[in-house]
Amino acid sequence: MVLIYFGSIKDTIYFFAVWGTIAVVLFGTIIDGLYPAGILIGGTTLILLFWMWFGTGYVIQQETLIVKFGPFKKKINIEGIKRTSKEKNVWAAPALAADRLRIHYGLYEEISISPKNKEEFVKLLLEKNKKIELDEELIEVH
Repeated sequence: MVLIYFGSIKDTIYFFAVWGTIAVVLFGTIIDGLYPAGILIGGTTLILLFWMWFGTGYVIQQETLIVKFGPFKKKINIEGIKRTSKEKNVWAAPALAADRLRIHYGLYEEISISPKNKEEFVKLLLEKNKKIELDEELIEVH
């Protein structure tokens, strides 16, 4: 079983959002005093943020794309992928960058991801499912 892992691109906006929140939580917990409730809430928040920062990535395993975003995991059958397009978006998604790929699969499902080395990622998807449509920007690369 071959696993191919692509980490998430991590851009400046997300760096400051995640690490700024970590700093505020740490600072607030220390300044407020080390009360059990504060430690529990602050500690849980820190664990989730670290997990999302270091645990966001995408695995291609045989015929499955596995999207990992901290404690969350989504499995997508590559044969069910219909279209892939580029997008710039900062809204919530299992991605740590605004420069993303949008994967359309199933009947009406879609997910936005930000794999490092997008060209290689798309090439691997196309090797497993030649029916995937690419938007014009992605076609230029291939």
